[in-house]
Amino acid sequence: MKGIRVTVAAIALAALSACSTTSVMHAGYRVAEAQTFSYEITNTSEMSVAGLALLRDSLDQQLSDRRLLAVNGDPEALKVDVRINNYYMRNGAARFLVGIMAGRDNIRSTVKVLRADGQQMGHFEVESYNATALGTSSGLVEKHAKEIVDRVAALKSASATAPALGAVPAVTQPPNGGMKWKPKGF
Repeated sequence: MKGIRVTVAAIALAALSACSTTSVMHAGYRVAEAQTFSYEITNTSEMSVAGLALLRDSLDQQLSDRRLLAVNGDPEALKVDVRINNYYMRNGAARFLVGIMAGRDNIRSTVKVLRADGQQMGHFEVESYNATALGTSSGLVEKHAKEIVDRVAALKSASATAPALGAVPAVTQPPNGGMKWKPKGF
C-alpha cells in the first residue's frame, strides 16, 4: 500500500512540474487602451521552421483574440520585436525513453516593444521549459507565445489607471521606463 502511495505521489509531482514559463520585466512601459501591436520574430537560435510557424500562428491567434493585433500598415501600431535567444527541443523518443535525463526543452526570448519611429519603450525576457517526459513541443511553443501576449496585454490593461507614456516628458522619466505600478502577475 505504501508503494502505491509513493508511486501516485511521484506521478502527481511529475505532472505538476511538466511545463513552466517565467518572464522578467527589465523596462516597463505604458500604452493607451486602444493600442494595437504588430510583431517581428528574429530567429537567432535555429528554431525549426515548424516551431516558427507554430509560434507565429499562436501569436496571431492570441493577439487577435484580445483585439491587440494591428491591421497591416497601421502607422500607430507598436512593434513587438521577439528575439529567440535559445531553442532546444529533445527528440520525442529521448523524451519518452529517458525523460528528465535527456535534458529539458527550452525556449528563451527577449521581447522589445518599439514605437513606430524605432524608439524602445520597454523590454522583457520570457523563458519556457519542460523538464519532464510529459507535455509536447507544440504545447511549449504555444505556452511561450501565450506568456508574451499576456505581458503585452497586462501592461495595456494596467495603463487604464496610469497616465500614458506620452503624458510624461522623456527627461523626467525614471530610469526604469516610468513604471511605478506593478501589474498583476509580475
